[in-house]
Amino acid sequence: MFKKSSRALAFSVVLLGLHGAALCQVAKPVAEELMRKSGLWEQLGSIAPQMEAGAGAAMDQSGTKLSPEELKRLSQAFVTAYSPMHLRATALRVLTAQLTAADVAALEAWYNSPAGKAVTKLEEAASTGTADLQTRVQAGTKVLSASTAARRALLTQVAKVTRAAEASVDIMINTAVGVQEGLAKVAPKGAKTTVKDLRATLEQQRPQMVKNFDSAMVALFAATYESLDDDALSRYVSFLKSPAGSAYTEVSLRAMDRAFVEAAQGLGRSIPAVKSSANL
Repeated sequence: MFKKSSRALAFSVVLLGLHGAALCQVAKPVAEELMRKSGLWEQLGSIAPQMEAGAGAAMDQSGTKLSPEELKRLSQAFVTAYSPMHLRATALRVLTAQLTAADVAALEAWYNSPAGKAVTKLEEAASTGTADLQTRVQAGTKVLSASTAARRALLTQVAKVTRAAEASVDIMINTAVGVQEGLAKVAPKGAKTTVKDLRATLEQQRPQMVKNFDSAMVALFAATYESLDDDALSRYVSFLKSPAGSAYTEVSLRAMDRAFVEAAQGLGRSIPAVKSSANL
């Protein structure tokens, strides 16, 4: 439903216990600085326009007809739910509580390095691009087909350790369920797919969805890092696999998932107000 608006930056939740979180807590300014240096801050700022663009398509998929005024309100609901302020605040809250202070020096060393800065710049540029997902995958596939075996192996490693495919599927499922939760509040009883049914259906499709996204994400990364030489890309893979890099990835996954789950829930709560009257 939301393939064109999904990003590789939304991820599965494995929340830490309160005791562990307290032990790992870092200062809020430190966490925010890492969000900015890693590109997460900028990437979260690009989500709202993507989700707004997908608003009409989402309603078409649900079979709901909207007037121009209702579509305008729906678009605003997407903008509000996925606002940079809300997404960043939620992600920052998780990172502040769950980042390990012992990893900060290693993380800053990477993000301050020439390779780290180059990777972040390329990832930010990719996240703010206007091309839809299909166009980007097609472009990346061409780049990938012209790449060496060693280059393809590096790109595959990036996709694997960042769990990009799983992240995209989580965005699609959580957003679709959030929309359905809102629609269910104004739909005649039994007239629409229930939230429980939709979640069950999407979860059954998850393995195939992840499989489909696996190759797509490698192609996307091929396009994203096209100008990055093999040496810098190899250093990036090494960083991602390092203790600090792996830990930051895991915490970022939790932060992104929490941000998207809360946004989807907010969207679901706002959808009933979109309709001028209960004429679904």
